[in-house]
Amino acid sequence: MESVNAFGIFELMAIKDIYSWNSIIGVHQQSGDHEGTLKLFDQMLRDKVFSPDLVTITIVLPACSHLAALRHGKEIHAYMITKGLGKDDGEDRADDTYINKTIMDMYGKFGCMREARLVFDHMSTKDPAS
Repeated sequence: MESVNAFGIFELMAIKDIYSWNSIIGVHQQSGDHEGTLKLFDQMLRDKVFSPDLVTITIVLPACSHLAALRHGKEIHAYMITKGLGKDDGEDRADDTYINKTIMDMYGKFGCMREARLVFDHMSTKDPAS
C-alpha cells in the first residue's frame, strides 16, 4: 500500500473547509516547515473561498517570527485589522487576548517594541502574560 502524506490527502479533497485549511497549515507549522506554512496561507488567500480566521492567524504568525519575515507579519496584522479579527471590543474573550499576545510576541521578537506596545495599549483585557 502506498503511503500518502497529509498534504497529498489535502490536495485530493474535493471540498476543503476552514478546518481542513487550518489543519494542513498547522501540520506544516508544527513540523517546522515555516515557508510551507506561509505558502499555504498565501494560497488560502488567493483561493478566496475561505477567509482566514483567528485560528489561522494564530498558526501563521509564529512562522513569520521563525523566518524573520516582519513584512509578512505586518501584512497579516493589517489583514486582521481590516477584517475585524481579534478586535478587542471590551468583552472578555480569551481568543482576542491570545491573538493580541501572539502579535505582541511577533513584534517583540523583531525588536519592534513600539508596535508591540501599541497592541498592548489597545487591549481592553490584559492578563498577567500580556
